[in-house]
This record gives sequence, structure tokens and C-alpha cells, in this order.
Amino acid sequence: MKLETKQLEEIRAERGRRNLTIGALAKEVGVSRYTIGNIINGKTDGLNTATFNKITAWLNDAYKEVAK
Repeated sequence: MKLETKQLEEIRAERGRRNLTIGALAKEVGVSRYTIGNIINGKTDGLNTATFNKITAWLNDAYKEVAK
């Protein structure tokens, strides 16, 4: 699976808004620092379903917080 460009931009933006390190972001999402580093750098080809679902769930939670 692959993240869409908009999803990737939102991950980067939310990371910046919350001033999260790669390690802190990885911990929040529930994936390794290596995986988050690759995602931040645009290497999203071949994500497994579990990782994709964790990323999208984290983004959904971030959207909910912004909407408050």
C-alpha cells in the first residue's frame, strides 16, 4: 500500500505543529523510527496493511484534535 501525497503532507504538517521528533512520532503511531523516517522522506511504496492502518488512524485522530 502507498500513502497519498496529501496524507504525507498532513503527516509532515502535524509533526511540525506538534514539534515531534521522529522517535516521538513513531511512538505515537506505533511503528518503528526507521519506518516513520522512510515515510517522512516519501518512501511509502510497499507499506504493509498494519502500518498503513496505524498511519491513517493517527491522522484521523489528529484531524479530530484540530477540529476541536
